[in-house]
Amino acid sequence: MRNKPVLILMLFLTMTTLALADALDDGMAKYNSGDFDGAIAAFTQAIAHDTGNAYAYVGRGGAELRKGELDKAMADFNEAAQINPSNAEVYKYRAVAELYQ
Repeated sequence: MRNKPVLILMLFLTMTTLALADALDDGMAKYNSGDFDGAIAAFTQAIAHDTGNAYAYVGRGGAELRKGELDKAMADFNEAAQINPSNAEVYKYRAVAELYQ
């Protein structure tokens, strides 16, 4: 049974990855349907699964931007830029947020 800890770890990582993907999908579906509060909650859940996922911060920031929560949106866009500086979406949304401030 030397492999049991490895199997448990692999199962945990698979479940975490699936939960992250589900949260991101849920966030996008809610965003696209205009449920920005639901999108924020789903993207927040995605961030809880992986704090290094820039797309979750961009998604949550986009929903916050649509709600007019500019400071929160900008904070999420800045966090996404720190995580993945080559993500062009971050800078596009950040520029939009700056226009509204």
